[in-house]
Amino acid sequence: MADGSERRGAKPLSDRDWIFGSRPRRKLIEGVLTRAAPEGGWTRPELSQIAGVVANGGVDEHVRGLERLGVLSAAHSAPRTWRPVRPPPPLAKALRNVLNALDNASDSVVRPPARDESQSSKQGVLKSLRMVEIAARRAREDLGEQAVADFLSLLDDARRRLDV
Repeated sequence: MADGSERRGAKPLSDRDWIFGSRPRRKLIEGVLTRAAPEGGWTRPELSQIAGVVANGGVDEHVRGLERLGVLSAAHSAPRTWRPVRPPPPLAKALRNVLNALDNASDSVVRPPARDESQSSKQGVLKSLRMVEIAARRAREDLGEQAVADFLSLLDDARRRLDV
């Protein structure tokens, strides 16, 4: 059973995760670069546990990425197992240095600030006004010059009231 940290979809990031784009990716990179691999290599469920994701597919893309970058390779001793590449490639050493430098960064998840619904609604109305204005200018031939001018004047008046 997955705990809250293993649910699917985008999740807020800590400062330590941000540079890697996701918490599971950072945890997997950190795990494979700092932990000793088991004798036969890591299995997919073990790599999922290191990354903190569910075992059915949550880690696959991260593992493929580490394989493409030459940090992990499929173990020949058993199917569906992976080992760190030895000797470590320059990228693995550089990533380890980055992880060490991030040791002092916060690992607390940073939640996005609460949205100001009134500001969000206001922005939506202003965007709609701009779209209506564009449509009115394009319909100038069909509506006539004076009708469009009157309509745009009404839109300007509405926009001024919103900006106050």
